[in-house]
Amino acid sequence: MKKILQLLLVTALIPCLSFSQWTGVNGGTDYDITGLHVYGGKLYACGYFTGAGGVTAPYIASWNDTVWADVGGSANTTVKALHTYSGNLIAAGGFSVIGGVTASHIAKWNGTIWSALGSGTTDATITALASDSVFLYAGGGFTSIGGITANFIARWDGTSWFPLGAGFDNAVYALTVYNGELYAGGAFSTTSSHIAKWNGSTWSAVGGGVNDNVYTLQVYNGELYAGGFFTAAGGASALQIAKWDGTSWSAVGSGTNADVNTMKKIGNDLYVGGNFTMAGGLYSPFIAKWDGAVWSDAGSVAANQFDLSVDAFATYNSHVFAAGRFSTFGSDTSANHIARSSFTVGLDDKINKDKRVIVYPNPFANNITVIFEKQSLNTGGKKVSVEIRNIFGQIVFSKSDENSTGNYLKTLDVGFLKTGIYLMKIIINDERIVKKIVRE
Repeated sequence: MKKILQLLLVTALIPCLSFSQWTGVNGGTDYDITGLHVYGGKLYACGYFTGAGGVTAPYIASWNDTVWADVGGSANTTVKALHTYSGNLIAAGGFSVIGGVTASHIAKWNGTIWSALGSGTTDATITALASDSVFLYAGGGFTSIGGITANFIARWDGTSWFPLGAGFDNAVYALTVYNGELYAGGAFSTTSSHIAKWNGSTWSAVGGGVNDNVYTLQVYNGELYAGGFFTAAGGASALQIAKWDGTSWSAVGSGTNADVNTMKKIGNDLYVGGNFTMAGGLYSPFIAKWDGAVWSDAGSVAANQFDLSVDAFATYNSHVFAAGRFSTFGSDTSANHIARSSFTVGLDDKINKDKRVIVYPNPFANNITVIFEKQSLNTGGKKVSVEIRNIFGQIVFSKSDENSTGNYLKTLDVGFLKTGIYLMKIIINDERIVKKIVRE
């Protein structure tokens, strides 16, 4: 019997990483957010704003899960990108002064003070950052940095700036490291159309590239994903998003109907944000997720949806944060450019994989059974609660009872639920186990 139940667990249960809805983050910001990054136990946001949560915080602010704060005096104009390198928070953008320190378009924050990275750039904004175990890489619209010629891309070794070969003929918008090589995406056409890779000494093409701008790059499930404004990758149709396996390009389902501006791997899913309203043929305005095989919405559906683009993601304290140009989410007018998922990820995802708890059958028709061994979870004499929520976060079923002896085994009559996907939360003492269940 035990082996049968374990088999049911492996074959029937699907990991849960979705969230049901979004809420504002203490008033948000007064204008667009372009980047999110977690550093030193805080969530940092950057962009075009000058205030966050009613606090004066020009172009960069921090959130500690309670209040917004400025970051050491903030910047004199836009911050476009954030990254961690050598234990410091790196900020890049259009600014020339940050925290009262002269720093031309790029600076570092050690948690207390700002300082410059060399003499920075003098002619244009830095929009993209990445790093490997040795170097920090910066891309943007510049042609010189640190007093040297560097066309649209350069690297920092902790002391000085260096060019990466001849660079490019136009702006770099995205950088990432994949399989030990640096990949750059943007508006350029030299070396490779809109995307190229650097092996430490030379640039080379990436399978013929794509036919228009690349705005974002992300590694997911062992492949490199590119998002942007293109309609073909490697000569084949790929609408705004494509994946590279190291040898060839392929489409990501049927793609999206407008620009992809940002992507982030969160748990088992790739979260995608941009200007689109359709992803994989599904209505999913401005945000969607891809699980490696199919597209699904990410909580922005029907009456509950973002009103403008999502341009950045982060995970912080077990929640997904989305930021961008939007100002509302459905009827919630407090989601000014940043929102937090009401459903936690991280911790619940880890608990979700706990094999001590079995939920079967799944999918179910009328009844669903929850079973676990009392001694495995120390539940004797403790209250056990089961709660089921729909995709909008509404509780549609709940049951609590004492479990004093023996194994916990309850068959729940939930045949009244409509066909669809639900989240079951089993609360045992201080543990919360979340399962995705499907009503046939």
